[in-house]
Amino acid sequence: MEKNRGNIVEISIANRQKVLEFNAQGLTAVLQNTFCTNRIQKGELSVAVVNDDEIKEVNTRFLERKNSTDVIAFTYDKDARRMSIDGEIVINAQEAARNSETLYHNAEAELFLYAVHGALHLLGWDDDTAKARDEMNLYAVKILAEHGVEIDDTALLLGE
Repeated sequence: MEKNRGNIVEISIANRQKVLEFNAQGLTAVLQNTFCTNRIQKGELSVAVVNDDEIKEVNTRFLERKNSTDVIAFTYDKDARRMSIDGEIVINAQEAARNSETLYHNAEAELFLYAVHGALHLLGWDDDTAKARDEMNLYAVKILAEHGVEIDDTALLLGE
């Protein structure tokens, strides 16, 4: 388990899958940047990188959906002024590996995209319309680019 202490948000990453190798320190840095640029001053975040079966179980148990998905985010505590956040992000590495086969970026970049997407949900972003999802995806791509993670955003945009 990768732990990051002393920064704005304490981030713990648990890798519970064997499908995809990824840079946990890089993932931590991307998530720290996401929270920092959104004025989050403190908090705790647990990140679990899992496979299809585990995310399907989480999706069924907590959201009553019986399918696999790419990422699920749970907010445990967020203050009214939005200066701290506590939550969990569950990321499906198997989905990232599968999707990267048809995209112009690698599986690790796709996994990082899922992580930032989950973090944005924790920050209050919603993607219930095509326009909102496009805005969310473009912001995630911008954050990732600041860390040298290149994403083919043409595959992400849904249009109106």
